[in-house]
This record gives sequence, C-alpha cells and structure tokens, in this order.
Amino acid sequence: MKRFSLIKVFLFAAFAAFFYTSCDTTGGGSTGAPILELRSGTTTNGGAYVTSDVDVTAGSTISLNISGLSGDVDMSSIKFYVDGVAETAANLTYDGTAAWANPALLSGTDAQSFNWIVDWVVHAGESVKTYTVEITDANQNTDAVAFLVNTVPDTPPTPLALSFIETTPYIWADATVPANTFFKIGLTATRGDTYPLFTLAVLEDNVAIADFANRLRYNGLDFTSNPSGLPVGDEQGFTAEILVKAHATEGLTKTYTFVVADENGDEVSVMLDITTEVTGTPISSSISGALLNAAGPAGTGGLDLDSGTGMGSNDTDAEIKDLGIDQSLPNDQNWRRQIAATNNAVLRSASTAPEFAVNFSTVQFTEEIVDAYNNGTDVSLGSQAVQIGDVFIVERNGTYYLIQCTNYTETAADNADQYEFAIKF
Repeated sequence: MKRFSLIKVFLFAAFAAFFYTSCDTTGGGSTGAPILELRSGTTTNGGAYVTSDVDVTAGSTISLNISGLSGDVDMSSIKFYVDGVAETAANLTYDGTAAWANPALLSGTDAQSFNWIVDWVVHAGESVKTYTVEITDANQNTDAVAFLVNTVPDTPPTPLALSFIETTPYIWADATVPANTFFKIGLTATRGDTYPLFTLAVLEDNVAIADFANRLRYNGLDFTSNPSGLPVGDEQGFTAEILVKAHATEGLTKTYTFVVADENGDEVSVMLDITTEVTGTPISSSISGALLNAAGPAGTGGLDLDSGTGMGSNDTDAEIKDLGIDQSLPNDQNWRRQIAATNNAVLRSASTAPEFAVNFSTVQFTEEIVDAYNNGTDVSLGSQAVQIGDVFIVERNGTYYLIQCTNYTETAADNADQYEFAIKF
C-alpha cells in the first residue's frame, strides 16, 4: 500500500476546505454578482409581461415583472436605458408609483432581493430601439437584460362597414316604386380587422322578410334563408346587387333595412323607405256640401253626394240623411248628430287600424275609396255621434263616395243644426 506523505495530506485537506466554503448557499444568498431576471406572466389588464423583443404601438406602455437577487453584497440601484441613454423617470412607474428617480436606489430588504412591476412608456415614432434594465451592487458588480422594442403606428382598427352604391340603376335613398315589383339595391360591405363577414339579412319594418325565396335575390340568386349566409369569398367583403320585391299594398310606405353581421355577431346596417305607387282611376269630383238637422224645416235632413246639395231626408237623390233629435233631452242638447244611409245606399265608417287608416286629403284614386269601403264598418242604420275629422264611405248603385266631416254647428234655440262634409268620388 502506498502511503500519503504529511505534506500531501495537508494539501488535500486545504483543497477540500476551500471547495466546501465556495459552494455554501446559506445566509447571504447567491455568491458573486447580483442576478437580474425578467419574469413571464399575465398583467392585471390581461396582457403579457415583456421578456424579450416586442412589437408595440408607438407611445404605448409595456409592463415588466423584474426580480433581483443580491450576490456577495447588497444591491444598490436599478437603472433603465433606451439605446444606452438613461430613460426619463417620467416614463417609468415602479409598483404602481410614479418613478422617483432613474436610477432608483435599492434599500432595506430590496437590497437583498426584490420583485417589482415596472410600467414603461415606450418611444414615439416608428423605430427599433434597445431597452436595457441594469442592477448594480455595492461593489459595482452589475447584471443586465436587454430587448428590442419595435414601435409601429397607432392605426385605428378597420371597422365593419356597409354602404349603398349610389349610382344607377340602384336605389340608395327613399323612393317610390310600383307595388309588388322588384327594386334594385347595390351594397358594398367591408369586413373588420378581426372577423370575416357571415350573413346578410333584409328587414321590412324591422321584421325579417319571411317570403325570402320569392322576394329576395343576391347577385341573381334567390335567398335560401333570411338572414342568408354569404357565398364563398364574399365573407372577406363584397359588392353585390340585391333585388327586393316591394310590398303589395299601394300607397304604403315601409322601411327596408339591410343588415350585415360578422362571425362575432357584430352588425352594421343601412336603410331606406320605399313607398308603393297608387295606380287606378282618378277621382272625378271633389266637392263639399251641408247636411241639415232632419228635425229642421221641410226639405232638409238629406244630402245628395253627387252635387253636395242639401234636400229632404226622403228625397230619392239623397245618399245619406241626418237622424234628427232625441226628444227626451233638452232643446239645447237634443240633436243626435248621427247620420245614416238612405235610398238603398250603404254607409260605412273608415277603419282606424293603422294598416287601413284613410287620409282623406291624400286619396287620389277611386280604388283607394273602394279599399277603404272594403275595410270599413257598416253603420248604415246610424253612426256614432259625428266628430270633426270623421271619415265615412258610401256606396250606391256602384258609385263609391268618400266623405269627411269638416265642421258642424249646433244651435240651442232651434233645429238649424248642420254638418259640413268634404266629398270625393
């Protein structure tokens, strides 16, 4: 067996003691220079902490999750640079507090270790710059991390957009068209930055048109649903011709709305009003006449609607008559102010339903009067008490009359009460 000499044993023991001393991790943390680290993670607003090169909007704010650990001696400061030049403290926030200096001195427990959230306002303009974070200890040992910040312009996002094509043969503003016929709309749709286009819907008075197969066409193709999916390729944006069959009722105005939605459900719309033309036989006469209280002098109480002439309630030329007085009431209150049909005429009160309401002043055609008659309520035996503005329709021997009470006069001392009517036929 070979023996170690005393000198060899001493040198071996000294080497072992040195080795174990240099590897000790207790008490003062790591040895040598301080250590700086940028940690990953999610910011409070849902973004990501920067740990490496990044592209951001010029003038925006980035967030860093910075940790520092001392080496042999305490850390003394942390400093921030842009392209090697100390950053302005006004562009920095330390743990939610505006930076008080750059470099910032480290003291207390922060001198041994720290974890700061630093918000940093990046440079303006479009360029690439080097951003550096550096820590220094009491012995002037340093550690640093650097990354590139590429700033891009703050370009607003492209919104979802829809517009009418404002050129013939298209309609792009309120218009009048023949009832139950197709009118042409030109549409241009642009997708937004994030989601492709998805559907097109056509509404009539805010309700999706149900008879889409017969009333709607997209670039010559019948709609198969409403809302309708877009053809392949058009989800990136489209210019299209839309054919819409107008409503069937003449003289009626409806609002048509065109709605484009993207895959996220975001919508954009344009709209216009379409009024259908009224066609038919022009009204031949527009006159006025007075109908007197039937309880008045002889030869009163009837009205010839052909001439507007007042006459006896039993005169064969009269179409309507007054119903006289209620003798159970005082003289100044006893006029019934009610009318009825006579001589085989039919008297109807005009409908008050919005879809059938009659505007006396705008009626131009006999067919409009007939429609009003068909939608009216029969009051041939006696109307309610007539009010100014009330509209009635009378039919006798195939002639239709539209009448409106424009005024009435009540007298207290006699039966000279009367109505005034405007008459169209």
